[in-house]
Amino acid sequence: SDGQVLTSTGAGSPPAFEAPAVTALNNATANELVTVGSTTTELDAEANLTFDGTDLVVNGSGDKAIRWATSGTNKWSIYHNNSAGALVAYDNTNSAERLRIDSSGRLLIGTTTEGHADADNLTIETSSGYAGITLRSPTDTGGAIYFSDATSGAAEYDGQIVYSQNSRNMTFATAGSSRMTVEAAGDVKVNDGNLVIGTAGHGIDFSANS
Repeated sequence: SDGQVLTSTGAGSPPAFEAPAVTALNNATANELVTVGSTTTELDAEANLTFDGTDLVVNGSGDKAIRWATSGTNKWSIYHNNSAGALVAYDNTNSAERLRIDSSGRLLIGTTTEGHADADNLTIETSSGYAGITLRSPTDTGGAIYFSDATSGAAEYDGQIVYSQNSRNMTFATAGSSRMTVEAAGDVKVNDGNLVIGTAGHGIDFSANS
């Protein structure tokens, strides 16, 4: 029966389903107490860890973590940084924070400091070499970055940077239409509009200097 266990007194009485009693497992040496509650889906460990069959809750003051360990050695942790209000993924092996979702919902990778206010939803930092993002796709498709100000219709792809793996062309689009393409051979094609040099006295240099 749901939430009950089959028990027998062993004295000739038929077995019956009964609600399980609360059972305490006490490790006095480590000062740890685990209590199995009155239902089969309830678990209480000390006062700070509970499971009610749906939610696993780590409660208490300060930073609380869930850790993954091998042979007693911590490898990775996910914890709530209480003072910053952030969720953190921590690499215990290398003693380094790898990822953080801060209290404003911004995603920070390799850093605890967000970027400029106009571009701070995702910040990636590396302590050496280049920092970058790779978009990998099959040879008959491509990769794209879209700029949108709506959740439906053409405004979802108002601005575009699109690379075709098939043609190896890079295309730039504004107002939902292709405007310029850098072709695989290096030619630049203006698909629509004029080439405007915005500063007087400047133009296009056709000298073939390498």
